[in-house]
Amino acid sequence: TIEGGDPAIFVQHARSTRIEGNTITDSLEGIVVLETDAIVRDNTVSGATETGIVVEGNGITAEDNTVVGARVGIVAGIPNGYPPNAPRLDEPAQIMGNTVTDASHFGILVFDSAPVVSGNSICAHREPLRLEGDASPQLGSNEFCEVAE
Repeated sequence: TIEGGDPAIFVQHARSTRIEGNTITDSLEGIVVLETDAIVRDNTVSGATETGIVVEGNGITAEDNTVVGARVGIVAGIPNGYPPNAPRLDEPAQIMGNTVTDASHFGILVFDSAPVVSGNSICAHREPLRLEGDASPQLGSNEFCEVAE
């Protein structure tokens, strides 16, 4: 259990990382994973001021997480200026089976990448799913809703 943080959990350039079963409250960002083959599973992030979960890079799996009340629930993308010497995995990121509720802006934001986005329940005030830049996600079945103002 983690309260606060900027972000609460941060992992970069690691191998075979698992972030599982955490409860995070009232952080700026809940979980940030960059350029890592990681599994982010069964976490609950509530009250994040900015983003619940950030997964930037290929080979990352974010599944069965719950994000409540962030500006953006989940961000998936390739980092700007991706370091040329950082490991780049061929597998796309997997954003699957997550629940995002009461996001003030976007439920899931995908930029400049092609993650698999499937089986998610996404509710946001502005847009449940937002694509930016060269985003071309592989969309499966997702449940989208807009939050009533």
